[in-house]
Amino acid sequence: MKWKSNAVFVYLFYTVRLTLGQPLSKSNQGNISVYAEMQGLGRLYDNENVPQYLRSLYKSLSSKNMSGDLLHDGNVARSYNDLNTKSKSKTHYCLFNVSDIDNQQEILKKAELRLFKSHYSKNRFQTDVLQVIVTNLFNNKTVSSKKMSFYSYGWQVFPVTKVVQDWIDNRTHNRGLNILVQKLNGSSVRFDLNFNNFYRHDSALITFTKEKRELSLLSLLKKNELQPILGMNKKSKNINDVGNRVRRSEEGRESKLCGVEPLVVPLELIDWHNLFIMPKSFSINQCKGRCFHKNDEDYLGQTSHSILQALYADVLQDDNVNYPCCAPTKFLPASAILNDRSSNREVYKLVQLENLQVTECECL
Repeated sequence: MKWKSNAVFVYLFYTVRLTLGQPLSKSNQGNISVYAEMQGLGRLYDNENVPQYLRSLYKSLSSKNMSGDLLHDGNVARSYNDLNTKSKSKTHYCLFNVSDIDNQQEILKKAELRLFKSHYSKNRFQTDVLQVIVTNLFNNKTVSSKKMSFYSYGWQVFPVTKVVQDWIDNRTHNRGLNILVQKLNGSSVRFDLNFNNFYRHDSALITFTKEKRELSLLSLLKKNELQPILGMNKKSKNINDVGNRVRRSEEGRESKLCGVEPLVVPLELIDWHNLFIMPKSFSINQCKGRCFHKNDEDYLGQTSHSILQALYADVLQDDNVNYPCCAPTKFLPASAILNDRSSNREVYKLVQLENLQVTECECL
């Protein structure tokens, strides 16, 4: 218990430093990450490490259940940090490693360079308008440019889809991007766009991709070398328990007609918590209820097949014909943030998993 308290103290100490705008050194980031993992706080630290944009996107998707516009017709969003951490002058060189995107398996839908503009400093440039120019260092061509108010505050977004697609197709072409801030007359200025001043405001490359095959839980588990089947040595996971649950289900199936009932799956209990950072549990619902009929009202909304099968099962009363099963017929997608290690490095992803939450059930 003492070790746990110490771990919490260390974690809170560094969190306060971050909140006050005091960035951690690379060594301190590594120390707290290792220490937190040793004391069972790895998930807590991972939550704070998730890029701010992915966290905001996850909240937006969760509040609206599903929105294709937010993911730009894709089902995976990634956030890449700038690998260049050197001090900045009037220009800045950005480098992003997008080698984990496989053009054989995914289609790039959109890519955005996001830079955070802080409040204006005390230094005045005798101008109210600044121009930011993004250049591809492979061919020195302008990728994107934008005019902004000297007094503006917040994230500035630059479309860079074409150049990122080129990096995916030809990895040797990825020599980074150059960011130039200047006045409208072309004269350069020294101006801080907070490229890596604070972990919540790091410059970032955001990509939206779509898997060529349906993105499923099984594919994510296999990529990260996780098993979809739990070992039989897990607590309360034995044959007798399974048999008892089946008997209880059969005894209570006459309680009500087939329908949707709530079901929440805690990821830690099924050993998936090391892959998924958010959420900590999936609300998937389940189909429960009887599929044999007691009166005419029970037939409402049932398929012709299930009605005939139920009637015939009533007549035979044997094992040759079973009653229809209460099964899902409609689903909603759900979003999750995971720490994907399938490319031999950690990449934070927001994924949209299709057909995860049951919304309608029928006797089939």
